[in-house]
Amino acid sequence: MKPDAAAAQLAELDEDIAAALVLQFKSKTSSAILSEMDAARAAALAKRISDLRKSSAGRKP
Repeated sequence: MKPDAAAAQLAELDEDIAAALVLQFKSKTSSAILSEMDAARAAALAKRISDLRKSSAGRKP
């Protein structure tokens, strides 16, 4: 799927679900998708992704 199509699909999802999905992508893919999104939505997802990474970092041994 092209980044613009993925961005459109992710924009329709709940923020937590979209962030969880974006976390599964390679960073190059994630950045291409986020760059195709509305700036406010991309910023909100980036913040949520950051929060998820911080919370999961505490769980790894």
